[in-house]
Amino acid sequence: MQRDAILPAGGRLDPATAQAAGCEIKALIQLGGETILERTIRALRESGRVRRIVVIGPAELQDHPACADADAVLPEAATGPDNIFLGVEHLAAQADAIDG
Repeated sequence: MQRDAILPAGGRLDPATAQAAGCEIKALIQLGGETILERTIRALRESGRVRRIVVIGPAELQDHPACADADAVLPEAATGPDNIFLGVEHLAAQADAIDG
């Protein structure tokens, strides 16, 4: 059985860490030539257990290559719980559109 995944990706680094990492968003930290976000999406896809992946984060993620294999990238809401609700609502709306 496949499940959908919601990836909150809006966490920010403190200024000193951001300077050292070369980015302000935690999910975009590079590890071995890939971002944490790319690695996470790839691992979810390769598991065979995930149907749809929704990334929720700042505007910088909207067209970022790290999100290329996500099914949707949504702008972040005001709080972490709001981000999860946003992802659930998006997935439900997509399911309703498919089911008619």
